Amino acid sequence: MGARLALQIALTRPDLLEGLILESGTFGIEDETEQQARQALDASRADQIMGNFEGFLDEWNTKPLFQSLLSKEQLASINEVQKNQNSTWMANSLLGFGTGTMPCVRRNLSNIVCPTQLIVGEQDTKFCHINQTMNREISSSTLSIVENSNHRVHLEQPIKCAEILKIFIHKHQLS
Repeated sequence: MGARLALQIALTRPDLLEGLILESGTFGIEDETEQQARQALDASRADQIMGNFEGFLDEWNTKPLFQSLLSKEQLASINEVQKNQNSTWMANSLLGFGTGTMPCVRRNLSNIVCPTQLIVGEQDTKFCHINQTMNREISSSTLSIVENSNHRVHLEQPIKCAEILKIFIHKHQLS
């Protein structure tokens, strides 16, 4: 969700940004019918969150997107953080910032002029494809595909992710 919000800011208020870093991001859903279907799915998920938050999290974390090389201890820590979230806020976040709700910005990606770092895990094939598309359309972008990671690159390969960020910040002399 954060990447879609960051893209909106980059497109509507580029004066606020020196650079843009997007991890496992997407530009949104292009097809209106698919977008409406996703809105319905997100509404159903929001109902699940409100009705049985722990059950939702258990199901959510089994999705292939979140399968990783993290240890059982690391996964337990992530699960603990998730379980301590406010379910109402989580449901509202999904409804307000979900892929079905946020406008698709693919047609506007070429308008992004600030240096942009795209980071995606090699095992996250769907988002690799999306980020390769974004890399072609954002002229100021660099794409880093991180080995041995899936969707949560910063957790699965924190040292490599930090290296990418340091290089990006140094290269563009960002404050």
